[in-house]
Parts: sequence; C-alpha cells; structure tokens
Amino acid sequence: MSFTSFILSLWKFRPGLLALNVVLLVARTLAEGLGLILLIPLLALVGVASQGEASWFTALIRTGFDRVGFDLSLRSVLLVFVGLMVVRALVGFAYNIASARLQFGFLHELRASTHRAVTRSNWPFLAAQDSAVLNHSLSIQSENAAFGVNALARLASSTFAVAIGLATALLIDARMTLIVTLLALVVALPILSFDFRAYRLSKRSVSLLENLFKRFRHQLDDLKSIKSAAGEEQADIRFNELSQRYVETMVSRANNSAQAGLVHELAAVLLLAALIWLVSSYTQTLSVEPVALIIIFARLFPRAGELQRSVRDLFAMMPGWKRIHDLRAAADACSEDLPGGPTAPVSLGNSLVLENIAYAYPNSDTQVLKDVSIELPAGAAVGIVGLSGAGKTTLLDLMSGLLIPTRGRIYIDGEVLDDTRRKAWRQTVAYVLQDAQLVNEDVRYNVAPFDDAPVDAEIWIALEKAGAADIVRALPDGLDTVLGDRGNRLSRGQRQRISLARALYLRPAVLFLDEATSALNPADESAIVATLQELRPNTTIVVVAHRLSSLSWTDRLYTLEDSCLSAHGPPRSTVSQKPDLISEMR
Repeated sequence: MSFTSFILSLWKFRPGLLALNVVLLVARTLAEGLGLILLIPLLALVGVASQGEASWFTALIRTGFDRVGFDLSLRSVLLVFVGLMVVRALVGFAYNIASARLQFGFLHELRASTHRAVTRSNWPFLAAQDSAVLNHSLSIQSENAAFGVNALARLASSTFAVAIGLATALLIDARMTLIVTLLALVVALPILSFDFRAYRLSKRSVSLLENLFKRFRHQLDDLKSIKSAAGEEQADIRFNELSQRYVETMVSRANNSAQAGLVHELAAVLLLAALIWLVSSYTQTLSVEPVALIIIFARLFPRAGELQRSVRDLFAMMPGWKRIHDLRAAADACSEDLPGGPTAPVSLGNSLVLENIAYAYPNSDTQVLKDVSIELPAGAAVGIVGLSGAGKTTLLDLMSGLLIPTRGRIYIDGEVLDDTRRKAWRQTVAYVLQDAQLVNEDVRYNVAPFDDAPVDAEIWIALEKAGAADIVRALPDGLDTVLGDRGNRLSRGQRQRISLARALYLRPAVLFLDEATSALNPADESAIVATLQELRPNTTIVVVAHRLSSLSWTDRLYTLEDSCLSAHGPPRSTVSQKPDLISEMR
C-alpha cells in the first residue's frame, strides 16, 4: 500500500516530467544495450578471439550494418560504438537534469501539500499534534521520501539494463544464459532477507529520530526550568540515551547494507567463475560469442547489485513515507470545508448570538460546554469568568469560529455561522492568547505577520495602543530587533503587549482576549483597559480573565461553572450572585 501510494503521488505530481524521465532512461539504457551487442564484432575485429563459425546472431549484426551502408570493419564498428556512447552520455546528461527536477520538485510538492493539509485541518486535530513530530515530518521524512525518487530511478535503470543485457545474452547463447540466470536467482532470493531487515531497521530509526526531535523540542521549551533546577546533567543523559539508540540503529542499518553488498559481490565472483568454467567446458576454442557472453555478465552482475541496493533503499524509505502519507491522510480527513481564495470580512452590525451551544472534543463523550446561550451586542464589552476547566477558552474558540458546536448554533447578525461564512468571520476577529505566540523574527513581522507590505506608521500606532511602543524603542534595533525563539528576549508581560499590538494592527470588529493581560501589573493593565475602552463602539470585546479587576469595566459578566452558564449580568450584580465562586477566584 505504501509503495503504491508513493508511485501514485509521484505520478500525480507531474506526469509529463515523469514520462520524460522514463523516456530518457529507456533511451540511455538502449544505447548501452546496443553497445553491448557491438562487443561481438569488436572482439572479432581486434583479434581478441577467433570468429569461428558465424552464428545467426553474428549474421544479423552484419545484415544490420549492410542495410545502413556500413562495412563490418573495425573503423565502422568503432564509429557506431563511439556514436552510441556519445548519445548515451548526452541522454544521460539530460536525464540527470530531468531527474533532479523531478526529485526536488517532488520534495517541494510533498512539503507544500503536507503543510497545506496540516494548516487546513480543523483546530481539534491541530491541538492534538506534537509540533516536534510535524517538524520532523516536514523536514527529515520529506527529504527521505524524496530520495525515494532517486532509488526508484536507479531501480528502473538497473532493471532495464539487466533486461537488455539478458536479452542480448539469450540471443548469443540461450542455454548458457538460462543456467547462469537461474543460479543468480537462487543467490538473489536469500538477499531479500536483508531488504526486509532494512525495512524493519528503518521503521525503528524513524520512530527513534521522531522521539529525539520531541525530546529536544520539549527540553528547549522547558530550558529555563531545567537550568533553574540545575537539571542540565539529567537532561543530557536522557537526550544522549535516545541519540545513542538512534545511532546504534543507524549502524545496524549500515551493517545490514554492507553485509548484503558483501554477499552479492561474493556471489557475483562465484557466478562469473562458474560461467567461465561452463564456457570453457562447452567450447573447445575461445570464440567471439562466448567471450562476449562473459563480458556481458561481468557488466550485468554489478547492475544487478545496484538493482538490489535500490530495492533495499526503497524498503528503507517506506516507513518514513508512510508517516508522511498517514499524516496527510489524517489532516485531510480533518480538513475544514472552507471556501478558497480571498473573502470579504463579515461585519458585526447587530449582535453575536450563541443559542443552546454544547461542545465535546472528538473521541470524547464528556461535554466541555452544555446548553450555553449568550447574546453579545455589537460594540459591547463582555467578561467571562470561571475556574480552570470550566470551558472559558473553548467558549472563545467557538465564538471565533475555530471550533464547530456539537449542538446548537451561532448567529452573526441573525445569520448562521456555517462553513460558508467561517473563513470570512475569522478575518473579522482577532484572538489574543495568554501565552503570546511570538516567533524568532523581528518586531515588524511579529506585529504584522499576515501583511506582505506592512506600514511602519500603522505598526507604531498598534504598539502605542498596546503600551508596547516604549518597549520597542528601547530595543537595540527598534522594529528590526529579532525577538528570539518565542520572543524570549522579552518578559512575559512585554510579549503579551506585542501580541496585543498584533491584534490591534488588524483593526478587528471583534477582539477576543484570553487572559491576555495576566502578566501585567495593575498600572499597566489599567492603561491597556483604557485603550480597549477607546476601541468601542467600533470593536466588540470579549475578555476571559481570572482577576475581577480585569473585568470590572465590562458591560456584562458571564460565569461558567461545571461547563454551564451559571450567572450573567452587570459585573457588580453578577459578583453578588456568585459569592462562593468569586471568593475562589480571588
């Protein structure tokens, strides 16, 4: 199944380029095969062996030369031979270029299609993925799968060459050729065990390297905790254990390949010796055709070895390809059915309404939210509170269109938020998370990552509103300062401000804040609140927070308990309705 899917994917990529590669490969191999046929007259003309009694095959070669107007002389045969080798070299040159275009073009398509499948999948699927595994699949496994194109080409080339060589040998001496071929097959069958072992070892190495990526990624994420606890030595031990196991597996793969190569070379020597012995027993004089047969098989045995190496490389490539194929299939199965191309953002003119919303994550019977109904007037500021696990973030994910309700409906100005409007709705909103998702790029990119031509003046306006302008001015290179991995050059509060500036740069109609000011001190949070109030009534604001001080300015406060909406109303009255819950949150 994996090999079939690989071939189909390669064909679907660029069938014209694949066909060109096949044509060039066949042409190159045919030129090489015709060169083998010319061995018979060349050996006779240079006096390596006696011509003996001319066979029908030799007569056929002479007839061919006569028909093209050439004498069967050393000069004419050499001329044709050189011409064939020049053609083979030129075709080989063209094939190498076409093969590189096919291999690296397929690598790009593989990465791009996998990236597209992952990014187009729904949020529950993405939330369940490990970023290190995705990185491993898009980098190492994609590269290995693309090298499968080269292995497949080598397999095809060797197969054609062996087929043409055997056909030539059969025309020279069918009985001798069949005997040697049967002996070669008897030797080749046990070598298949090395191919299956290569598959098993490759499967293990893929898993180990994936775990190595995961370990390193997780240690990088937790590096501050590791160093603060002086845990570097233990972290090194765990990483080294995984790395050593991977190295041992790769050494086993190399040993397996070396053993297979050794067996094949020894078998080739024995088979060639057997052929020479058979030829010497079969004929009393060293005639041209038996010598040609020996030379042909002497050239075929290395090509047969290359054929088996190619098979072994394909076996070794299959586990990595299966990971890529399975990832794409799983992502495609969870793909969001959203319209392609640009869409006009949906404006919020009246209200955002949630009607009897319930939600349970895939493969779970536990409902995170139960029968939640909320109406948010356009331009309002709404707060949502609740203990950890109450469903606050899930509620924001539903409002923003990241999740689809298990039951119930969401209305935007009276129209259902379905797949036809979900993409346009997302272009209307901005979502600020508690853990600011900054990347190792400059400030300009982190504030305007989706803008191909960001305007610095607008970036500074967004930074001013988020209270981050002075922070950026103090950086060594201002907007050009690279913030480090996940923004680690900044404090947590500074990262939150940059993340808020990114949201404000979009000028959203609806702004969702999920503990977005949790790392700010009261004075800085008050300044941010003042900015948020200035955004109204053009922006509807939904805030999730644990501190009541962060929500006292909102128009309405909703409380979530045990996945249900338990109270709502103006902040002061809602607090009075739920004194026990509020006391737990202080």
